[in-house]
Amino acid sequence: MVGLGDVYLGAPVAVPIDPRHRLVTTKYDPARTWTPQNAVGIGGVYLCVYGMEGPGGYQLVGRTVPVWRHVPGSTERPWLLRPFDRLRFVPVSAAELADRRAAIKAGQAALDTSAATFSLAEVAAIESEHAVEIARFRAHRQAAFDAERAAWGAR
Repeated sequence: MVGLGDVYLGAPVAVPIDPRHRLVTTKYDPARTWTPQNAVGIGGVYLCVYGMEGPGGYQLVGRTVPVWRHVPGSTERPWLLRPFDRLRFVPVSAAELADRRAAIKAGQAALDTSAATFSLAEVAAIESEHAVEIARFRAHRQAAFDAERAAWGAR
């Protein structure tokens, strides 16, 4: 995760560490007037979790557990993630997601976490080791963008 606060204060904004996993998509224009709380979206190269309901323009790709928890009278920060945390999403049933959301909101469960270190050397090693594949992927992506742009211009 790159940081917090792109869409809303405390909303995680993430970019995959491995360039081969970076999706790039357009944002909605005009933006939606309503986006549900805990929706996961992609806009440009960034992934964002909408910690509260509101408007939004990212392409929605999933749902997740709360990234905020406010306990009245508590001095703890309400956002549950920190800059450079690594995010992983796992498939769960709708019932399991509802149960996890309720448990986190009630303070009966926490996010599944494990210690890790963000390493620019790791990122550089991935980029170096897979340079040819990454270049091929980026060229393919750019060709697709160019074709889409040309198709829009032909209308």
